Amino acid sequence: MMNKKRLAALALSAVMAASTMSFPVYAADFSDGGNAQAKTFSAEVEVPAAEVTEETPDSVGVGDAFKVVPETIKFHYNEAGYEDFTVTFQRANVNDENDLMNDTAKATTLKHLDANCFHPGLLWMTVTIDGETYTSGDVEDYNQAFIVKDEPQREHKKYEVKRQTIKEATHFEEGEAHVWYACKYEDCDWKDDEYITLEVQDHTWGDWVYVADENVKEDDNGYVVFGEDGEPELIDEMKDGVYYKTRFCTVDNARDTKHEKRLIALAKKAAYAKIVKTENIATISENPAHEILNQVYDYPTVDLPIDEAEIELIDCSKEGSYVIAYYTIENNKISEEKITVAPHHYRTYVTAEFKTWDDMMQCDVVWEDGELKVTNNSCYLPVEYTAVTHCSAEGCPAEDHKIAVGKDKDGNDVYLEQPQLCIKADGKTTDGVIKTEVKTAEPAGAHVINTKAKDEVKKLVRDKKGRVLYSDLEAIAKVESNFVKISARPENNCEESGDVTVSFICVVDKTTVVETMTVRVIPTGHTRQPAVRENYVAPTCTSTGSYDAVVKCETCGKELERRKGVIIPRIKHTNEVSVAANGTSVDDEYTDTTAYIKFIGDKVVDFDGESLDKELLGKPLNTNKIGTYGKNEYSLYCYVYTNCTVCGRNEVKLADSRQDVVEITITDIKKQEESGKAGYITLKATYDQNDVVDGTVTAEITVPYFSTIEAYNGRLEETPDSTPDSKINGLHLDSDGVWRYYKDS
Repeated sequence: MMNKKRLAALALSAVMAASTMSFPVYAADFSDGGNAQAKTFSAEVEVPAAEVTEETPDSVGVGDAFKVVPETIKFHYNEAGYEDFTVTFQRANVNDENDLMNDTAKATTLKHLDANCFHPGLLWMTVTIDGETYTSGDVEDYNQAFIVKDEPQREHKKYEVKRQTIKEATHFEEGEAHVWYACKYEDCDWKDDEYITLEVQDHTWGDWVYVADENVKEDDNGYVVFGEDGEPELIDEMKDGVYYKTRFCTVDNARDTKHEKRLIALAKKAAYAKIVKTENIATISENPAHEILNQVYDYPTVDLPIDEAEIELIDCSKEGSYVIAYYTIENNKISEEKITVAPHHYRTYVTAEFKTWDDMMQCDVVWEDGELKVTNNSCYLPVEYTAVTHCSAEGCPAEDHKIAVGKDKDGNDVYLEQPQLCIKADGKTTDGVIKTEVKTAEPAGAHVINTKAKDEVKKLVRDKKGRVLYSDLEAIAKVESNFVKISARPENNCEESGDVTVSFICVVDKTTVVETMTVRVIPTGHTRQPAVRENYVAPTCTSTGSYDAVVKCETCGKELERRKGVIIPRIKHTNEVSVAANGTSVDDEYTDTTAYIKFIGDKVVDFDGESLDKELLGKPLNTNKIGTYGKNEYSLYCYVYTNCTVCGRNEVKLADSRQDVVEITITDIKKQEESGKAGYITLKATYDQNDVVDGTVTAEITVPYFSTIEAYNGRLEETPDSTPDSKINGLHLDSDGVWRYYKDS
């Protein structure tokens, strides 16, 4: 049965949860879309506990039965204004951490930054619960701030500070300039610069002038010389002249001219002309060639020569000609001029030929201003047709045309067996084909959308009252999915509002976007995924490993919690049984695959001369220690050790039971000399490895040897040969490598 204090706490929790329930407000809803340096954040933030302060708690305490769980504290930024903050959290039973109750508190502003050119208005919050203070984030980190609804980031008030012209623009080439900018706001130190292109200068045109060309007299400046009648004077009055009305650019005397009109100066001595002879000409302007002979032209310089398009040749592949005779008013023949007519086709027209009857019926063929226009009435199926150009001249040698529809197995062209499907121009025949060109009539018909799908999407948006969530887009996408497509969402759809485009696809071609609708969506909130490991460092037998535990949003990848550094205990050495998380370990004193023998000590002083017994040579001893026992001990020890096979370190002395199998043999021995100089002893150790076939380890050592401790303590050095009576006094390095202090040797 619950105690009274716990029942009261649960009742208070239920009342507060029902009366103070808040709803999330997303920071992106308050942003104007500006490019602030601070990132936008959800209006719900989880924070760790700060140090305990002496402030009075804002929430009602519930005694010692339940205590705040810092990991559950969330700050909520409400719509009532940036002073209206709510904090929700949980309390856990001190005796049962799974027994939780909800609670709320009121937060206050910890810090407020006004909007400027680099970020919108920013807020941090603080709350005190049960005497302990919590904050919504690091106040030095803009990324952990809330964005104030009515304080958007402002735009720079950009102005030009300095301009340096690198290359002046001319009438013919662009220029370049280096421009520096700054912001006029006093609290903004933004600066920028760019290289800009200076546009080509416009020409400034002078007065109109007349420039002489072919058969027209000119002055020293090249301008036309006009006669008293106001007409240009000709060099040869029997021939027309050519001149131009033009003007020049006045800047730097630029000779970039604008020719307004090409003018003809008429010959002055020819009153009329007539054609007196033709070759390879069938008709001229619808008249047979023989009918135009001797035809009088009243204005020969205007009417002649005749436009080639009006001349029909007898053979289109050969040139033709006609002769013009010029006469004066008195009917005197002035001259003759032969005009050559280049080979050309006469009044050509184009027909459209289709491969199938369905293709032909799908298209409209019309002639506008002499041009063939093929309109494909389908909204998605292209139609391939052949545009065939015909010549109207009766004598044109062009060949007939057939439509090739493919190749046979031998690679030969295969033609349509049925009559050609041809739309003819004004009932003309299709003889005299001079050109064929395969073309494609692209679909031009009207697309059709699924209006039911459009209505359902509009209803969904309307029912949401303009607050469509990103999760609602899945429902939109399922509405006639073949005919409705949704554009890519904004990059951060967990925190930021954004626009998506709903496209309605043609139900005929199932590809073309016919109509679009822009839908404003609000954030769906973050989806927490289990923590993942980053910056992983593997442990070794000599060092610990580590990694960062990172909790991210499954949708947008944003980190939702502060990273936690995790230490991985080192792994055990190969000659260890185990290793604990704190690094302490238990050595393996029995596995001896890496066994090796070490001799400890650098001399042997025997006890009562036991080792001098020659019978001991070559026989195993029953000890792993050779030398004296007791106070003045100078002994040589033999032990077996192992090392880690990975790092080569962590020397482990094997257990005594394994040391007992070591055999030590004296292989050679020499007593000290009469002068007291040390002799030597050579020892050989053998160790049979455990569970290893033929696994035997041996080691050998030779060290200085004295038969007794008295012999060692009373040792004498040989006197130098040169001074046999001299004594050794003071500090002296003996031959065994030990420094000793002597007095009278």
